[in-house]
Amino acid sequence: MKVKMVCSLVLSFLALVMFGCGGDGGGGAGGTTVSGTAAKGLINGGTVQIFEIISSQNPAKARIGTTALGQGTTAADGSYAVNIGSTMTKGGLLVKVTGGTYKDEATGSTVNLSTKAASGLQAAFGNISGAVRRGTGIVVNVTPFTELGVEALGASTPTDANIAAANAKVIATFPALNGVNILTVKPIDVTTAPPAGTTAAQLNYSVALATVSELLTGTTTMQQLSAQFLPDVLAGTLSTTNQAAVIAAELNFLGSANNKTGATGVSLGTMTVTATP
Repeated sequence: MKVKMVCSLVLSFLALVMFGCGGDGGGGAGGTTVSGTAAKGLINGGTVQIFEIISSQNPAKARIGTTALGQGTTAADGSYAVNIGSTMTKGGLLVKVTGGTYKDEATGSTVNLSTKAASGLQAAFGNISGAVRRGTGIVVNVTPFTELGVEALGASTPTDANIAAANAKVIATFPALNGVNILTVKPIDVTTAPPAGTTAAQLNYSVALATVSELLTGTTTMQQLSAQFLPDVLAGTLSTTNQAAVIAAELNFLGSANNKTGATGVSLGTMTVTATP
């Protein structure tokens, strides 16, 4: 029993104290608003483009559009909001973020996204019909994990079901993302104290992103990191080598001066984590 418990805790990586609730998103008159946060560290000044995913069970008809429905720029906190008009009422969306800068959680330095992700980061969201009908707007956050979701979709027909399955594979592969919707949970800046209303899911997601920064130190790029972890995502579990690398990177960040979340990881055997509100 103790062995099973320890293994479960090791695979969980994090157990973070719950703070209050937060939210994002919203709709608007005169069209559908797509909003969210772009983060690899919060991305400032990134170009956001939104493309239609034409979802069909017929592979010959399903495709990703090549002309952007709308375009915008991320603010200093990584947020963006783009109105895509009112003509699109069903199907999915691909959100792409290129350029801009972010504060690297591992080093505290300002990094150009293009140096680590030359082709940018993407996120795929399926079936917008419900949100359009309700007029609530659509929330799509864009991170290295949503990029992995797009890459996991690969050559598959981009149906709503396949998009959802690809994103679910990413969440299932990384135990630190347990309980995190990688599209709708808003990342925060972990190098400053968490704002009021921050949730445990936000902390989990944001520390996982800081772990990615630890893995990207030196000359490693997102393309190389994706190539390293995509086979695990497709298999649904981390390899022994990658699991060890992720745990080491996460503990390295949690023990660093750049970690201002109040969360700390000690004793790999039990992964006891505490947080000071």
